Amino acid sequence: MVADTITVTSRKAGEEKAYTWQSDGLGEYTIGDYQNNDFARGTEVVVHVKQEEESYVDHFRLKHIVKSYSDHIAIPIYFIDETTSNEVQLNSASALWTRPKSQITEEQYKDFYKTLSYAVDDPWVTIHNRNEGTVEFTNLLFIPSTKTFDLFHPDRKRRVKLYIKRVFISDENIDLVPSYLRFLRGVVDSEDLPLNISRESLQHNKTLEKIKSAITTKVLGELKKKKDESIEEYSKFWSNFGAALKEGLCEATSDHDKLLEVCIFRSSLQEKMISLDEYISNFKDEQNTIYYLSGDNPAKLLSSPQIEGFLSKNIDVLLFTDTVDDFWVNVN
Repeated sequence: MVADTITVTSRKAGEEKAYTWQSDGLGEYTIGDYQNNDFARGTEVVVHVKQEEESYVDHFRLKHIVKSYSDHIAIPIYFIDETTSNEVQLNSASALWTRPKSQITEEQYKDFYKTLSYAVDDPWVTIHNRNEGTVEFTNLLFIPSTKTFDLFHPDRKRRVKLYIKRVFISDENIDLVPSYLRFLRGVVDSEDLPLNISRESLQHNKTLEKIKSAITTKVLGELKKKKDESIEEYSKFWSNFGAALKEGLCEATSDHDKLLEVCIFRSSLQEKMISLDEYISNFKDEQNTIYYLSGDNPAKLLSSPQIEGFLSKNIDVLLFTDTVDDFWVNVN
């Protein structure tokens, strides 16, 4: 705590009396009548900051805290300089994701993505929708058009931010999306989680599990749609994030079938990226096996003696060139 005492004074609309609540944060509090009659309707919170914590009343420190956690709440927050009486609004008091998609331009989506992610590229895909049912939440997610700088960092951090009723909660150690979707950027705003939820409660929370499942299904569905529309365009995405996606095939999840639907692999016969469905549709008579060859260099694999016999019979062999390929083929 940065304060030694907090005082809350409040008067309800239509009531004549105001009341004061006060606590030193040590476990007890007092409630009493407000002694003066000059208190208008509303609530006043006075934080008596400790002397050693005076940095928290600095204008720039306050602005940083407000921008980080309360930038998108609907109520404006002002800083009033007591020496000049100037009022400076600290938050934007708006949340782009709460507006209907029809009222948001492509440029506004791009600007929000760049501000949120500190990115210079434009998003490749924007996924904005409101989910209603057993769990209510809104997601505004972006798939970058270029490889993210921390994609293969050992921590495998996920960068989707959790908001509750427009208040930022955290983007650290929250299981909002699976690790193999860690390239996603954006926000998820929940209506069902309490604002005072603890970090410990976030670790194993059934509401978050349902949100994660819904987001995963939605993102994989969007990827399948993009792959089916143009595999050439989809190949650009795959070169950036395909290796991370295939990590999901190594994990104990129920998403394997959906993941395989969005995976593409290099064909040795066609010399392009193809899906497993396309490979299977080109099976030769009596062929019932998918053939593949692993290595780190496609050119070397194509010249390998192991592949010559198959190619001479016009049988396709998939080339697996990512390190993760050696793991997932042995799991599935």
